[in-house]
Amino acid sequence: MVNTRLHNIHRRAHIVHSQIIAAQELLASTEGRNPESVLADDSSYFALLNKLYEEEYQLAKLMMASDLIIHAEGPATKDAPKLSLVNHLFSGVEKQFRSLARSVLPLSLNDISGALKKLDIRLTGMVQGSIYAGFAINNPPPLPLIATEEEDSAILLVKNAITNLAIVPRYIDKDGINQKLQEVIPDPAIRDVTLLAAFNLAPTGKRGLHTLKITSPHIKDPDAKEFTSQLTQMNRTTLEDAVIKRPTIGKRKQPGEFIGKLRALDLDKTRVILRDVSDIGSLMCILPLTGGKASQLIDKTVRVSGEYEMDERQRPRLMFVNSVEPAGNLELPL
Repeated sequence: MVNTRLHNIHRRAHIVHSQIIAAQELLASTEGRNPESVLADDSSYFALLNKLYEEEYQLAKLMMASDLIIHAEGPATKDAPKLSLVNHLFSGVEKQFRSLARSVLPLSLNDISGALKKLDIRLTGMVQGSIYAGFAINNPPPLPLIATEEEDSAILLVKNAITNLAIVPRYIDKDGINQKLQEVIPDPAIRDVTLLAAFNLAPTGKRGLHTLKITSPHIKDPDAKEFTSQLTQMNRTTLEDAVIKRPTIGKRKQPGEFIGKLRALDLDKTRVILRDVSDIGSLMCILPLTGGKASQLIDKTVRVSGEYEMDERQRPRLMFVNSVEPAGNLELPL
C-alpha cells in the first residue's frame, strides 16, 4: 500500500511543477518578460520543492521505518550540532530503551538474559532540521531466544513500552501527572517505568537542549496524523517530583503483602523486582533502599508489605513498599 504521507508529498510537488509551467507560459506571452526567470535559484517555486523533498520527503521516509522519532531543539542544535551532543543524545535514547526492556521483560519472562542480548535497537535515519532521528526495535531472528511463545509477546511488550514514550508528555501537568494516564496505560508497572524513561530523556538545559519532541508512527491523533508530544525542562522538574522524589501509585490501590526473591532493577531510582511470587510471578516494587540495605536484601527471599495497584486483569503489578523483612522475619528498617 502506498504511504499516504509520501503520496501527498508527490501530489503537492506535481502541483508546484504545474504552477511552474503555467508561470512560464504566462511570461512567454508577456512582452519583455523572460520565462526562464521562473527557474532562477531564488525562485519561490524552487524553495517549495526544496522543502518538500529535502525536509518533508525525508521525514516521511523516516516515519515509515521507525518505531519512535525524536526531534531535539535548542541553541546547541543550530547549524551543525557537535558530535559529542549527538552521541550523548543517542546513547541516552538507547539506554532508556534498554532500561524499558529490562524493566518490562522480567514481568513476562522468567529468564531475560537472552532476550536482552538479542534486543536489536536500530538508528533508522537522520533528517536535517535541528536533530531529527528515528529509532526502531529490529525483529529478532527466527530462532527463539528461550524456546517459548512468550518471546514474541515480550518483544511486542518492549515495542509498546517504547511507543508509549510519545504518549506520556501529554499527561504531564504543572501540578503533576494527570490521572487520565492510568486509562491510557492501564498497566501500572509499565506506566511507572515509562514515566521514569521520560524523566531521564527530558532535557536538563545544561547541554543547550530545551525541548525533545517525540513522535510515534504507530499512534495516531484523532485527525489521523502521527502522534507528537514534547518533553521540556519544566516536564523534567514535574517528573522528578512525581516519580523520583515522591514516587507513588495510582488511585486503584489496596494494602497487601507478598513473598518473593528481590532482584535489583534500578536502585538509583528505587525500583526493584520481586520474583517468584506465588500466583503472580513478578511484581514491580517502589522500594527506597540504601546501598547497605540493598546488599543485605538483593537476591534474598523477602516479605514486602505496603500498597499495590492491579492491572485490568486484576493482577498485582506495582507496589509501594512500606516495610520489608528478610527470611526469618528479621525486619530490616528502610
